[in-house]
Amino acid sequence: MIKYIPVTTEAAALLLTQKLFNLFRPTHIRQSGERQFQNGRVVVHPLSGDAVVPFYDVLYHIHQEADDHEMDELVQPFIDAGVVPVSELVHLQEGIASARGKDIQIFNYLPTYWTESALSEEQLALDGWFDTGEDE
Repeated sequence: MIKYIPVTTEAAALLLTQKLFNLFRPTHIRQSGERQFQNGRVVVHPLSGDAVVPFYDVLYHIHQEADDHEMDELVQPFIDAGVVPVSELVHLQEGIASARGKDIQIFNYLPTYWTESALSEEQLALDGWFDTGEDE
């Protein structure tokens, strides 16, 4: 099953995929200029420009060189806005730190505010996210 996390823009979605890439790769590859982890396609709504990032129900390998503060930049604005408690950022940091060199379901460590807003592929289809190019 795929869960889609809504983000505000395609740029924000690409930043999220980049941060995930950084968790899964060694430092020398992260610094090589290779741009982004392909967690799956970033889906952009054809009318609103909003974006979602897919998370597959699979285990992801956290590299032994992963920085447990990699996701801080993305989570901090939600803490500042009062919608994510600091404890959830700590939970994410601790999850990354304890998973170095192991496989985890990263979705389970994301802030609840993000995971509770996750959409299914069926919901996206009903809301017109997938432009089929066909006129109805």
